Amino acid sequence: MAIKSRPFSSDLFSVNELEVLEKIATFFKTIGTNEINEMSHLKEAWKKNEKEKRVIRYEYVFELKLED
Repeated sequence: MAIKSRPFSSDLFSVNELEVLEKIATFFKTIGTNEINEMSHLKEAWKKNEKEKRVIRYEYVFELKLED
């Protein structure tokens, strides 16, 4: 089921959160879905959960870094 998109509301985010969102958007702007998929499979979160097909815990987000 498709989710109807809503206008972006920047007032819901702190200045720091908006800066993070901007960095993420810039980093992924020119990267296709296949490359994102390949990148994600190099992360520890994937490696530690892939065999058992477990849901990846939110806590792994703190280990992520945007590679240059």
